[in-house]
Amino acid sequence: MSPLKHASILRKFEFGCLLGVALFLPMLEAPKNFFLAAFFILWLVRCFKEGGYGGRWGMVDTVIAGLWVSTLSGTIFAGMHGAEWKGFGDVTRYLLFLWCLSRSGYEKKQWLQVSVVLVFSTILTLGYGAWLHFGTKERMFLELYSVGHVNHTAMYLAILCGILLAALLAFWAAWSAALRGLVFLILLLVFASLLIGSSRGAIGAALLVPIVLGIGWLPKSKRPLLAMVIALFAVAAVAFVGNIRVVEKQRLYIKVNDPLSHRDTIWRRAVVVANIFPIFGAGMGNFGKVNDAAIADQVSKAGKTYDPAKYVGKTHAHSLYFNTLAERGWVGGGVFFAALLACFGMLLRHRPKSIDDAYIWAAWGGSLAAWVVVMASGLFNTSLHHEIALLAVMPLGAWLTMRRCSPTSPTGA
Repeated sequence: MSPLKHASILRKFEFGCLLGVALFLPMLEAPKNFFLAAFFILWLVRCFKEGGYGGRWGMVDTVIAGLWVSTLSGTIFAGMHGAEWKGFGDVTRYLLFLWCLSRSGYEKKQWLQVSVVLVFSTILTLGYGAWLHFGTKERMFLELYSVGHVNHTAMYLAILCGILLAALLAFWAAWSAALRGLVFLILLLVFASLLIGSSRGAIGAALLVPIVLGIGWLPKSKRPLLAMVIALFAVAAVAFVGNIRVVEKQRLYIKVNDPLSHRDTIWRRAVVVANIFPIFGAGMGNFGKVNDAAIADQVSKAGKTYDPAKYVGKTHAHSLYFNTLAERGWVGGGVFFAALLACFGMLLRHRPKSIDDAYIWAAWGGSLAAWVVVMASGLFNTSLHHEIALLAVMPLGAWLTMRRCSPTSPTGA
């Protein structure tokens, strides 16, 4: 058998493993990790057989490599030792996943298959979560089994809402009325599940996505933006008049003069931790290991009076921004956010043209939606946990490999 024929067979198994990752991502930890590891191995072997790794080196590769090197440096020189290597492993996993996807060269229709599996697995897992929450009462909140905590589940669902909305906008003209209706109903189901969780940050981010996508779609049509604005006003009216759970939750917090649910005190502590370990931070996963005595000492050095109630300690800082600052330091955190801003700049610079096909628009829209959810919900939650990050890089990897394979795009983009 020739090397190219062998590579073709490997590509099929490799793509099968990617579908396995999509299927088990919200469901079960062990099968997901198995398929992810198999995907990496088969990708590397297949690329070796083909004699190339998806094209020449480009700016995207530099950003990914720079972020990985910064993460490795921050782990080696972390201010404290404990969970930092686990955090390094998580970051390495989603960066490597993004890099492989961006150089995968899959056909556009294959990415639609991945999206279908992602949606199917989420609906199936939501059904099980609903049984545990509403049926057996084993879970206090509606959660995706493998994703876990209600806030993490909410951010995962918010990203999936964005992916579904982008696909609906992109394929509106190509799909039949029945298919459009089905996707819209699935979108409503996922969004309703998000509302049930009542995660304020994730819901706020999800509501921001339609406006951003509507603006992004202006080169094709003004109607999506108008439809999004009308829909958001309708959702807001129903939410406030009906006093749904998330609105009631926020009103209660405001009533007790705690609209941020103590997050301001945790953020204040995070800034102190960053000042204790200014270069590379305390190390990923080590925020909760900085004790009150160290906080009090640093506050005293700054000439302030330490009040424990103003510097509440938790396992993490309940914010992507403050947690990154505390665990990666000013230098490591700066590199991290520079990479995220570079991603946004790339999405703006290479927005699809009106003549580009629906697959390109759907992948670009899903990438933009994921970026918005990560950054917006990251104001109030640590928004790049394992499953969330893997989901977020999928549409981005799809868009990047489509650009690489496009005859009108630079291969090193």
